[in-house]
Amino acid sequence: YSDRPAAFSRADVQLAETMASHVAAAAHRRRAEAHLRESRNQLEAIFRSVTDGITVQSPDGAVVYANEAAARFSGFASLEEFLATPVAEIADRFEILDELGAQLPPSELPGRIALVEGRETERLVQFRSHETGERRWSVVRATPVFDDGGRVRLAINVFQELTHERRAEERLRVLADAGRTLSSSLDVDDTLAEIAHLVVPAIADYCLVDRLEEDGTLRHVVHVHVDPEGEATLDEIRRLYPVLGNPAHPVAKVVATHEPLFEVESAERALDNISLDEVHRALYRRLAPSSFLAVPLVTRGRTLGAISLGTTTGSGRRLDEEDLKLAQELAERAALAVDNAVLY
Repeated sequence: YSDRPAAFSRADVQLAETMASHVAAAAHRRRAEAHLRESRNQLEAIFRSVTDGITVQSPDGAVVYANEAAARFSGFASLEEFLATPVAEIADRFEILDELGAQLPPSELPGRIALVEGRETERLVQFRSHETGERRWSVVRATPVFDDGGRVRLAINVFQELTHERRAEERLRVLADAGRTLSSSLDVDDTLAEIAHLVVPAIADYCLVDRLEEDGTLRHVVHVHVDPEGEATLDEIRRLYPVLGNPAHPVAKVVATHEPLFEVESAERALDNISLDEVHRALYRRLAPSSFLAVPLVTRGRTLGAISLGTTTGSGRRLDEEDLKLAQELAERAALAVDNAVLY
């Protein structure tokens, strides 16, 4: 438009056409960005809802995307913290092992194979936390994404956690091994010691077995701990503070009531409460229990002793209801074996 008489030249028309094409391009780009943003938001909502961990790596190995499940799996409190941490620092948090427990070189990880060799791959990987000692299992599947030139542009990693399934398999294996052990010997103390070694470290961080004698005294048979210092602490506790001198002790309660005892929420506070003095309390705090349970050895209506299991804050593990069921099953089999040996 002109506010006075004028004639537009061809150059004016070309200028208007150029301006119009720029406006059209900007409008198209804004519309495309809106669609892309909507698609990304939808994809983000989907990724947030899935339980599998998902990460995307650039060719240099840096993590350019991750969902919240991946952050939780790696031990981070938030996704933002996870994405802000260099990938080398994330890797340093874990000892990475193969299915058999052997060290797994970084070059053999599925994500690295996807980036370097450009092929999809998957394998079962164990991750052991250096900080807590907790061990987790995951099937890791990596898929390469190529650019128009056929070069690997990204690698998409999916972590399907199998920790629960592997622990269930571990429990079944412990029961099977216990069955063979209990039927192989009539030496009661040796058999009970073998049971303690089967349980640690497969299920618990430490295990104690006590046996009730015919005269009513409670004799400590064995204690096993994953850590030599922890085993020394258990030895000191049992040497200085016998169970029968403390009616509030979990083992004394289990033997008296014939009922299991399970403490998972406030194990350290519960053991603090049964301490007889400050030295006793200090020893329990050195043990640093995060959960414990005790189950009676009962057969034909008689209590023959008790098996105690515990985890420590250092391992990051906690006993659960499935572990309690396993301990009760072990105690039933062990009680029967003890009874048979005594009868023999």
